[in-house]
Amino acid sequence: MAQRLHIVGRFPPPRDGQTIFTQCLSDLLRDEFDVRNFSTSHLGTDLQPKGAARIGGTALHYLRLQPRLRQALADLAPVIWCSISSQMLGHWRDLMTVVPCFNPGQKIVASIHWGNFSNVFARHLTGPTARRLMRRIDRYVIQSASLAETLTDWIPADKLRVIPNYVPPCATKKDLSAKVQSDAAGRSLRVLYLSNMIAEKGYLDVLEAVALARQQGLVVEADFAGRWNSQTDADAFAGRIKALGLGGLVRAHGPIADRQRVQALFLAADVFVLPTYYPVEAQPMTIIEALSAGTPVIVTRHASIEEMVREGREALFVAPKCPEEIVQALRTLIQRNTWRAFSGQARQRYENHFGESIVRKKWTDLIAEL
Repeated sequence: MAQRLHIVGRFPPPRDGQTIFTQCLSDLLRDEFDVRNFSTSHLGTDLQPKGAARIGGTALHYLRLQPRLRQALADLAPVIWCSISSQMLGHWRDLMTVVPCFNPGQKIVASIHWGNFSNVFARHLTGPTARRLMRRIDRYVIQSASLAETLTDWIPADKLRVIPNYVPPCATKKDLSAKVQSDAAGRSLRVLYLSNMIAEKGYLDVLEAVALARQQGLVVEADFAGRWNSQTDADAFAGRIKALGLGGLVRAHGPIADRQRVQALFLAADVFVLPTYYPVEAQPMTIIEALSAGTPVIVTRHASIEEMVREGREALFVAPKCPEEIVQALRTLIQRNTWRAFSGQARQRYENHFGESIVRKKWTDLIAEL
């Protein structure tokens, strides 16, 4: 009989990096373990609420979940906790609602999805409780060596493990062959931005770059997909598309829940662009998806991105808030031979560093340690 394993965290909906990771991890480990999912998600809308409404609603939601979570974990099986927070209010929420459901002696693995997780130890108001919680957690998992380095002052080396994110490939080898043989790259470029529509993720920089590229004679079009923080932001983006004269050339899809549609966007794209400077960025799942689809990436040197991809191989790096550098990178990738080389290396990078068997083994080895 397979060992039972609980995965506690945010599952879709909504679809964002953390929920997608949690679902992918559950799917990845099902062949090895008797996986039991417990979802803490409660936001099923297309917009992400802010302020007091979000804080109050989240706290009440977690309190209501507590009896069911306590019952689910009563079997004492190991837990992978995928929603541990680095935020002050989120930390207190964790302490009051999730942590009390862990049983004495129950093995707990906390999977971190925040690039600023060290803040929870450094803050005056959360440091003491974060250190006490650290003594209760058996292992912490972070996605890259550089992110792990930010935690070494707070988490002992024997508790800290580096395991990259995992997402299934967006394309088969047959799909990739057809993509490489198509006539898209070399005469035009189809650009994709897929992430939450947050200003610090750089979506406006991508839009401005598309407009500038077309002014300079490049044949470029773009798809934007992701969840908005507010209808005001969505309306402003639509207005900017119109003001730049990009109607019909730029498509704003909003949030996409259908995995097949997401895969189709990555496969159809010639270039994936994520010029993020988001403060809590860690290891963007969308970059991994782009690599799996043989799609070269244009990204910033932020968070753990420099460890994910290699300059001049499958990626070109640009400065944040710099549409002009994005245009220059597009000029490089519109050259057919260059694009084909980058595309092949993108898929190879996925298989060698983020592939299913590689990431699964890291997780099964970690659970075996417990």
